[in-house]
Amino acid sequence: MTNISFTVDAKPLAAAVAWAARRIPPRPAMPILGGALIDTTTGVLIVAGFDLDVCATAFTSVTSVQPGRALVSGRLLAELVKTLPPAKSVSVSVDDTHLTLTCGAIRLTLPLMPAEDYPELPKIPTVVGRAEAQSFAEQVERVAVAADTAGVTAIPALLGVLLSFDGTGVRLEATNRYRGAISRTDWLAVNADFPDPVLVPAQVLNDLAGSIDAPEDLAIGYDSGLVSFATAGRAITARLLDRQHFPANLASVVPPRADDPTAVSVADVTAALRRAVVVLTKAPVRLRFADDTLTVTAGDRTQPAVEEEIPCHHPGPAIDLEVNAEYLGEALTALHTTTAHVTLPPTPRKPILLTAPGDDFYRMFLMPIRPAEGK
Repeated sequence: MTNISFTVDAKPLAAAVAWAARRIPPRPAMPILGGALIDTTTGVLIVAGFDLDVCATAFTSVTSVQPGRALVSGRLLAELVKTLPPAKSVSVSVDDTHLTLTCGAIRLTLPLMPAEDYPELPKIPTVVGRAEAQSFAEQVERVAVAADTAGVTAIPALLGVLLSFDGTGVRLEATNRYRGAISRTDWLAVNADFPDPVLVPAQVLNDLAGSIDAPEDLAIGYDSGLVSFATAGRAITARLLDRQHFPANLASVVPPRADDPTAVSVADVTAALRRAVVVLTKAPVRLRFADDTLTVTAGDRTQPAVEEEIPCHHPGPAIDLEVNAEYLGEALTALHTTTAHVTLPPTPRKPILLTAPGDDFYRMFLMPIRPAEGK
């Protein structure tokens, strides 16, 4: 093995390793997948983690490079480098058996794993368009909350967020059959040959969104069953989910907005829901809209109970509904507004629509829970 060495600042090194470690499984099916790949063959430090479905890659500049590749325990490396003083530089060297990091008086040594046994990383697909990263991340966070990340339905397609492309924007859709969300964000297509809709694992998009904290360019790539999202310093490449069992027209389920919708305070209702959840197990929370008042009730006389009246604007007749308290709280938070507009269904068999004033794109719907017979 050719010896490797390079010098890098501690802060970007820790960030690069932490990003790659996101895709290193805690209990890998194959021990080799517990490794983080370190590659300086191009003169830039590349740190990668790969679980055979998703590859997270980070790039950062280095100096005094002797190029090569090495593999060490990714989680151990991540835990160690985040303890280093962020303002100092780190000298990294690799011999035939160990990787050594030296940071001032600190010296850390990790045994090598066989890099030649590590699976080949997927190539980052061809860029098909670009979006403003923070805007894209915001819509991901608002839509992905509706995906079935908890495995409620056991339908793999519902673990994803569907991205559909046109000349000016990307539409995002997600559902777990009991709730759903649709939104849109701008993008700039590279050419007029847009990719077909792609179903991306929601967790991949959530990881991406959580890593974006400043305005920057986001390159979206697509090719042969792979999708990628890349910024200046990191990329994530994922296998697409089969969209055969994703709803063909989710928008058709969404009810139209009411001309004069019910309006509620997001802060007041989410606070009431937090109190309700304390006394609920799996039971739904009960909502009654009447006389410009929303009454939130949880529990009954046989158990701890919560009842709270909240002023609201409700122009229609009285209506009683039962809903999943967690779903409603997450939906209200995802609106990113202080006042939520609620289009209530004519019967408990139809979905509830939640929207934000002035937002023409984001829509979240919830299915009410049907009361048990005789209740």
